[in-house]
Amino acid sequence: MLEKIREKVANIEQYLIDVRRYLHQHPELSGKEVNTANYIYKNLAEAGIDTKIIKTDTGPAVVAYLCTTDSNDFIAFRADTDALPINDKKNKPYKSQCPGIMHACGHDFHTTSVFGTALVLAAFKNDLNQNVKFIFQPAEEIPQSGASSLVKKGIIDNIRAIWTIHSYPALKAGEISINSGYINASIDTFKIEIIGKGGHSSTPHLTKDPIFISNQILTCLYSEIPRYVDPLTPTVVSVGNIKAGAAPNVIPESSFMEGTLRTFDEKNRHKIKNLIEKKMQNIADSFDAQINIIWYSSQNAVFNNDFLAGITLSSAHSFMEAEQIHTKIPPSMGAEDFSRYLDYSAGMLIRIGTGGKNCSYPLHSCRFDINEDAIKTAVTLLSFIPFELQNKLKNPKTKEVWE
Repeated sequence: MLEKIREKVANIEQYLIDVRRYLHQHPELSGKEVNTANYIYKNLAEAGIDTKIIKTDTGPAVVAYLCTTDSNDFIAFRADTDALPINDKKNKPYKSQCPGIMHACGHDFHTTSVFGTALVLAAFKNDLNQNVKFIFQPAEEIPQSGASSLVKKGIIDNIRAIWTIHSYPALKAGEISINSGYINASIDTFKIEIIGKGGHSSTPHLTKDPIFISNQILTCLYSEIPRYVDPLTPTVVSVGNIKAGAAPNVIPESSFMEGTLRTFDEKNRHKIKNLIEKKMQNIADSFDAQINIIWYSSQNAVFNNDFLAGITLSSAHSFMEAEQIHTKIPPSMGAEDFSRYLDYSAGMLIRIGTGGKNCSYPLHSCRFDINEDAIKTAVTLLSFIPFELQNKLKNPKTKEVWE
């Protein structure tokens, strides 16, 4: 079966490159992926695959189905479809045609890879003994998670296992990273509003300066909070948005900041959240100011299931050299709303190397691009996973783990 898959992938590789380039030229922001959804739907439906567009409160999703058994159980492959508000500055014929919007995180690559996997598995449907869903999810890049919206729609309800991929420019195309355990950090986003007392900049003693209080809070977050964390427990607090005032000679009434807390350890996560609230309140009280702290947009850490990691690893070893497969690359402090599915199902996130000449810019760079050889690797791997799972389930001991 592997050789048939590889032959099929080779036959459609240029078509998939064209699909990826179309998506790269026509990026859409989170929640607005209408053309992207229609494009995916049209091409999958024309290939004879049962496909639906699902409206959610965070944008349109596409879900395709291959049903090969009478069981209600599915495995799934998920891609994210949204782009970022970044101006594409690379000089390529397929650069974004939408000013200020680009696929700078590889979501066009993710979408193409899952799209290609659907085409390959549909071609070998008669050999497949697994029901498969292909999920094309909107709004991964914003706090209003597209994954959460699809969970509410019941998309995950009958899924036993779910895989996704992520572009990884630090590895060359043709290489992959497979890890079990934690692979992406949890994230908790916070808003802090400080309400003081405004006045003239010449008489600060008559005010309760919210800018100065914000400075004390920022100093605490960056220098004091880390002293409560075990150095061996990765934890990052960052503030990315501060707003206050409108004139150089006016002390404003209030200030506002937004930031994130990221970690892998749940006990540490709740401890630090409580500590931040306590310390921020103490600082505000010391200046007789008011403070409002709001936590929102929480995502759990992404945890790769051991069994699924093993299936993925054996699938990769079937067609890749050992030196192309990495198993010890550290997890990322970046967050992924893929974790939302993992609240209900076992899952696996695979990092696919996309680096190469002019293709090693970091994620979210205005010059981000992928080495398109990575598409062949991703589609071959994802397409073989269901068959490897079938092979493993012939072993009673493996079947017992699965069930």
